Amino acid sequence: MNDRKQTILILSGFSGSGKTTACNLLLEENDRYIKLKTHTTRPQRYYDENDYVFITEKQFQENLAAGLYCEYTSYANNHYGTVEKDILDNLDGGKIPILLIDFKGLLQIQEKNYIRKGEIEVVSIFLFCQPDIL
Repeated sequence: MNDRKQTILILSGFSGSGKTTACNLLLEENDRYIKLKTHTTRPQRYYDENDYVFITEKQFQENLAAGLYCEYTSYANNHYGTVEKDILDNLDGGKIPILLIDFKGLLQIQEKNYIRKGEIEVVSIFLFCQPDIL
């Protein structure tokens, strides 16, 4: 591995704070960025087929027990998780993974600090914007 640290970019914030908009702007700006798909147990909506990997509750629990997720959360009786291997595979491919996760997920990644300790820089940006004032 080279001397330059690899980077993971985490965009975090409340629902409607602009995470997806910021991510899309970054993706347009630099082809090294890649948005990771989150595993979720929630029902699929017609407009979000490219944002998630839809799995069953049973699959999620099996993945969780196997330690596949580097961060996960539950919201409105649905589960969401980021697969650690997806991050590492993209880093190995020269990409800068972007994770759109909530604050709890951000804290999990920062607290664990286990992904190739010392070799990966985690850059986190918390977007604090109230949708009703935009």
